[in-house]
Amino acid sequence: MVGGFFCVNKVLNNFEYHKKLTDTKYGEMASNLFFPKIKTDTREGKFIGYIITQINLGLTGVIISYLLSATGRDKAVIKGVGVTTSAWLFYYGVASRLSTKQ
Repeated sequence: MVGGFFCVNKVLNNFEYHKKLTDTKYGEMASNLFFPKIKTDTREGKFIGYIITQINLGLTGVIISYLLSATGRDKAVIKGVGVTTSAWLFYYGVASRLSTKQ
């Protein structure tokens, strides 16, 4: 499920990027947590961005699964949207402020 979501996510993000609806890709945002902006478009930056995105998707899927098993499946879409929004804000909001890049 996570792998399928990543493929759809990547296709949609590429479409948004090429239509100039966004100025950066998800992998670049993820690699920007560890590398300076100039290195995010390198092979290493893209690889780290891919790995970080996969880890984020996996963790978010586990959190949603545990949330639904603990609280039930009623209003699952609202719970899933809440968890993914919170995860997005944490990963790319709070974590980007605490980044390890120099």
